[in-house]
Parts: sequence; structure tokens; C-alpha cells
Amino acid sequence: MEIDSYLSEIEDKYMFEFKDKQRESIENILQLNDTVVILPTGYGKSRIYFHVPELFEKLSGEKSTVLVISPLQALMKDQISKLEQLNISATVVGECQPDKGVIENIAAGKYSIVKSSPEAALTPGLWRTSLTKGQFHSHIKAVVIDEAHCITQWGGEFRRHYDRLAELRSVVPEKTPFVALTATSTKSMHSEILKKLQMKPNGTKTISKLQERTNITYSLKKSSKSVHELEWLLKDLKTNSVKTKKTVIYCRSILSCADLFEYFKWY
Repeated sequence: MEIDSYLSEIEDKYMFEFKDKQRESIENILQLNDTVVILPTGYGKSRIYFHVPELFEKLSGEKSTVLVISPLQALMKDQISKLEQLNISATVVGECQPDKGVIENIAAGKYSIVKSSPEAALTPGLWRTSLTKGQFHSHIKAVVIDEAHCITQWGGEFRRHYDRLAELRSVVPEKTPFVALTATSTKSMHSEILKKLQMKPNGTKTISKLQERTNITYSLKKSSKSVHELEWLLKDLKTNSVKTKKTVIYCRSILSCADLFEYFKWY
């Protein structure tokens, strides 16, 4: 199959091997299908869209670009750094982009990956105009919503533009597949993602893998409010130092965190 051959070429070029769910996701996107990808943290969800432009170019012979909607500037900058290390042309738009000339380069279709916040993509302006016409518009082959659980958790009054992401369907080329990537999705969250991105249930493929964290244990026991309850951990730290197993302690208030910190420091 042609796609399999191109995937193998990508593996050879970048010296890695696609995991089964990565490969399945990419194949579905290349067939222009809306896709929901639910894979554990660390599985490599970003690798799915990293190579989609190059694969579309191999299939069509035309310049291809993927628009990625991301929630946080720090996350966007981190991903851009990784893409640059792979020599994949990428940029970011929004408040974290000081170079105003980038918009002109985007409009000219010079990037394979363009990252944007929901606000930047949906607010009228030069960047929004680039989405609707020109080379960048004609090159768009997929719209990826990274950290898609934010659609259900960050919409409403907090970040209203997350409720409007489906509007992008009216400005990108017809039949452009939408891809939702997340590590967290309950059944109700999945339904809400489909609804808010206008993904048809019978026309959208969901690709998922159960999270198996055998190195994490969970135990529950009744406890008092005394910090002395944690003496076992303090003794372990004193005996084993950095070899002590990683432990997360949740407190009910900032003041409790401060008290606990002082107790550990004093000990």
C-alpha cells in the first residue's frame, strides 16, 4: 500500500518507528477523516501531526500545512523547538510571536506546521485573514486540536473561544479533517468534543489505548490532621535520600502546604 511505503520512508528518515496507534491515526487523517485520538501521556501524540504535512506532500505532490490549535504558549514554544530539531518548518502565532513578518511568511505558505491559540485563530485580523485565502489557506490539509480535553474544561466564561472552534470549518478548505488529541476523555467528554467540533459520530474514527501505569500505586487510609502522620516519609527520606520513591502529597489549602513545608524543612 502506498501510505505504508511513505510511512516507512518517514521512519527511515527520522530514525524511529511509528507505534500502532500513531500509524492508525495518521492513515485515518490521510484519508481525510475526522479523528479523535485518546492516547496516554508519553505515547507520542505529537508525532502524529509532526509528519502529516510531509506525508500529504508525498501523496499529492503539493505543499501541505497543518494548523495546530494549542492551549498554552509554553506548550507551543516547546513543540516548535522539537520540530526545529527535526528540521520541520514550523512557527507560532499570537502574543508569544514577536516577529510581525511571520504572518507574511505564513500567508506565503512557508511553514509545514503553524501553531495558534484558539483566540488568535478566531479573532478578526491579519492572521485570521490568512486562514481564509492565499497560499496558506490552500495548503491546509488538517486542523489539529491539541489537548482537546480543554474544549470541555476551559470553555464557557474562562476561554470562550474554545466553544467556537467549529467555526474554523467555515474558513479552511472543504473536507479538511479535524483531529482531536488528548490523553484524558470520559464518555461525556468525548461526546462534547464531537459536538463542539461538529464531528459526526458515524463519520469520525476514535483511536484510543488504555492507560497502563503499572509503576503507580494507589492506597487509601483514614488519617488525622496531624503532620506527624507523615513521619514514615520523613524517616524514609532521611535513610534513602534521593532513592526514596516519588510521592505526591495533596493539601486542602495553601496554608497547609506552607505548614507541611516548614515541618519537612525543620525535620
